Parts: sequence; structure tokens; C-alpha cells
Amino acid sequence: MTRARRGVRLAMAAGLAAATLLPGAARAQSFGNDEQSCVYYGYWAVSVIYLAASQGCDWKRANEWIDPMRHAKWCMGQSAQSMSKAPQVHRNGVTARCAKQGASVKINI
Repeated sequence: MTRARRGVRLAMAAGLAAATLLPGAARAQSFGNDEQSCVYYGYWAVSVIYLAASQGCDWKRANEWIDPMRHAKWCMGQSAQSMSKAPQVHRNGVTARCAKQGASVKINI
């Protein structure tokens, strides 16, 4: 397994853990724009992409970012209000981009 693939798998595992085990932030799917919350958001966002990929969506064709820190940097530039809506916007966006490929995905995290 290449180093890049190993990093991607670790990011996915961390994202799934963040989405299911972290108290408050990930479970309620409400994120702020502070550094810690944005790091959680980054891993959560990548886990959403991998969940879609496990259901047949090609994340490369969908032009998805699989770098949690890129999502985190984006998050820190957003307002707190926009970050409160970011989880639903991200889920809808991933679902729409996958649908353009003909992949029907259900994202429930």
C-alpha cells in the first residue's frame, strides 16, 4: 500500500470516528469556524466522501477534496452562521455530484 493510500485510509477512519464518536460537534453535525471544530469538520467531510465512494460514487470524477486539512482551511474562512449549515450543504453537494455520475447515494452521517 502506498503512503498516499495509507494516509487516505487513516483520514477516512479518523473521519468516521469523528462523525460517530465525538461528543457534540460531529454527532449533532453542527460545526463552528474555530480551529478545533474545523479540524473535526475536515475529517467528517472526507468521511462523507468515502461513504459515497463505498456506494459507487467515483470521488475523482466528482472532483471531491479528500484532504481533511483542505476542508478545515476552507472552514476557518467561513462565518459561524455558514458553518452551522455546512454539513447539510456538503451532504447535498456530494449527493448531487454523485447523481451526475448515475450513482444513487444515501448519506446519513
